[in-house]
Amino acid sequence: MVNSGIGVSKVGNENVGISDGTFAFDTDRPDAALKAQAAQELKQDRNNTSAAISLLNQATAQDSNDAEALIYQEDLPCHEFWKSLCDSGGGNNALWRSRDR
Repeated sequence: MVNSGIGVSKVGNENVGISDGTFAFDTDRPDAALKAQAAQELKQDRNNTSAAISLLNQATAQDSNDAEALIYQEDLPCHEFWKSLCDSGGGNNALWRSRDR
C-alpha cells in the first residue's frame, strides 16, 4: 500500500499531521463533538461519506466560522466524485482522453 502522507501523530501534548477528515484537530469549539463523530464515521467506512457530510453540515450550522469543518465539508463531496469516476472505469480513460487532445 502506498503511504499517502496523511496521518496524525502525537508530539508532546499536541496532535500534528494532515487529516483527510478522519481526525478532528480543533476540538475547543462548540461543534467539536459533531466533528469527532464525522471523523469516526469516515474511519469506519471511508467510501460512504454521507453520514460524515451530514454531521459536518450540522457542525457548520452550529459554528459557521469553523474552518476545519468547512474544509472537510467541501472536500468530502470531491472524494465521492473522484471515487465514482474511478469505480465506473472512466477515471483513467477520461484523464488519458483529455491529455491526448
